[in-house]
Amino acid sequence: MARFLANRLLGVDLTATATDAAVPVGTRVWDEDGNEYVYVLAGTGGVAAGVTQKFASGFVSTASGNAGAIDGIGFTAISAASYGFVQVRGIYTAANVATGISTDDFLAPIADANGDFQATVAPSSASAVVGIAAVRAKALSNESSGLASVLLY
Repeated sequence: MARFLANRLLGVDLTATATDAAVPVGTRVWDEDGNEYVYVLAGTGGVAAGVTQKFASGFVSTASGNAGAIDGIGFTAISAASYGFVQVRGIYTAANVATGISTDDFLAPIADANGDFQATVAPSSASAVVGIAAVRAKALSNESSGLASVLLY
């Protein structure tokens, strides 16, 4: 599987989407801050930025419109049956979270029907082996208007 550092010099645009794959599905890239992304094919629901994502077979991303374990978070909007990147590790600054999430809350690896992260009680509850890796998340800011900065690790 190819690995790239995403920056202008190497030509990987994390916000680009396309109906034809630009790189192989499952390709991992890192940005200059160390955040990790995986190239996916968006399922029938597409991908919304800031909304939790699950991976079906392979790297077909399905929005967490129905509650369930997550594999990453939509980095940019991707239309159904199109390709793009989903963030799987690092800091995401505008993630959809449940009302009342506070800084340092551990977030459950499950989403509600809107694709929002939910609070959990302990770090041991904040991981699940699903899709590509164990997903853990922690709030880095208080919820404001349904959004917060989160760390995916």
